Amino acid sequence: MLVSRAMRAHACPRRARQRLPLVGVLVCALALTWPSAAWSADPRLDAAQERRAAVQAQLNTLLQRLDALEADVAATQAELDGLAATESVQEQAAAAATTMLAQRVVSAYKHGSIDSSLALLSSDSAAEAADQVRVIGLLAVRSRAEFEDAASARTRTRATAAQMAAVAETLRGRQAEFDAARREATVLLARAQEDEESVRRTIAAERAAAERARAAAERAAAERAAAERAAAERAAADRAARARAVARTANSAVPATNSGAPAAGTSGGGSSDSSDEGGSSDEGGGRGAGAGAPVSGSVACPVGSPRSYSDTYGAPRSGGRRHKGVDILAPMGTPIYAYENGTVTRMNGNRLGGISLYLAGDSGNLYYYTHLSGYVGGLGAGQRVTVGQHIAFNGDTGNARGIPHLHFEVMPGGGGNVNPYPYARRACG
Repeated sequence: MLVSRAMRAHACPRRARQRLPLVGVLVCALALTWPSAAWSADPRLDAAQERRAAVQAQLNTLLQRLDALEADVAATQAELDGLAATESVQEQAAAAATTMLAQRVVSAYKHGSIDSSLALLSSDSAAEAADQVRVIGLLAVRSRAEFEDAASARTRTRATAAQMAAVAETLRGRQAEFDAARREATVLLARAQEDEESVRRTIAAERAAAERARAAAERAAAERAAAERAAAERAAADRAARARAVARTANSAVPATNSGAPAAGTSGGGSSDSSDEGGSSDEGGGRGAGAGAPVSGSVACPVGSPRSYSDTYGAPRSGGRRHKGVDILAPMGTPIYAYENGTVTRMNGNRLGGISLYLAGDSGNLYYYTHLSGYVGGLGAGQRVTVGQHIAFNGDTGNARGIPHLHFEVMPGGGGNVNPYPYARRACG
């Protein structure tokens, strides 16, 4: 738990900064240098912060005590200053009374108004000295007011001096207490900060070790993933090689019969502007038609079994292109079927897609098939086909070398492309 704003305000009062600069700075430093909330998840740091909160409470109490001591010291100093001023005034009064008395004696002597017994003052004998005392007493009787003023001023001055000495002693005690409290605050602060820093260093070391372990685990996981990808790629290459071998065997067993169909790249239709595939076509031989595909309602899956596919519509492709179709993976030579009743409008080849075919469905949708290995014998542009009719064979022409699959696109009303994945899901499950 962090120091609240209210606690910080209480820990750093203006009077601490103005009147107790050292202690105020120490207490404020303690209130403002604790770790951020990101560290507070560790229970050890929570415990350190609780200990710090206890120290903070002690320091707050100590700060109030220091403020009271300072006020007491200031009041005592003011009292001492007042007594000093009073003493000065009393000293002046005593001096003035003494001076006045002396002047009166001198004046009386000069004007002959002094008693004749004053003549004894000039005597040097012991008897004469006793007489001088009597003379002064007579003078004192005549100037009793001045004498009493002088004596009273002297008495008050001595009392004030004694009081000043007592106040000065009290002031020294208050100052000693103040210094002890300041030292206590410094020690408390140092201990609390060292406690916190020790916990933070421990947590930082543990987190660094955990980070190193995590990085090592990630590297190991990346290496395992790379090894798994390499193994999967080798397995896929082996499957593709076996599929090509099967296709070659099938081609040698079934003679081509589609002499009327244009081969890839011939005048049967030119290049496809809607394809997002690439490569060159070198296969175009047709094969005999097999059994039709199962029909689901008015549509049929365009690829026979086994097959697999996923939604990759819009995925990035080379040259900044986007994937416009759904890729249905199947072994080389797998039958390709008409998605719905319609007319084959174009049979051609292009650089990206290889051997391709366009089917204009009776619904008004246009379907694009590409990467074919060949057409069914006897199929030609302009020919009507029925839903699920075998029309071509799966392949890897164009830029699909080594990965036999059908790239299948849907253009509703013959316009722009839409995601064909829902169409495939409807027909292929």
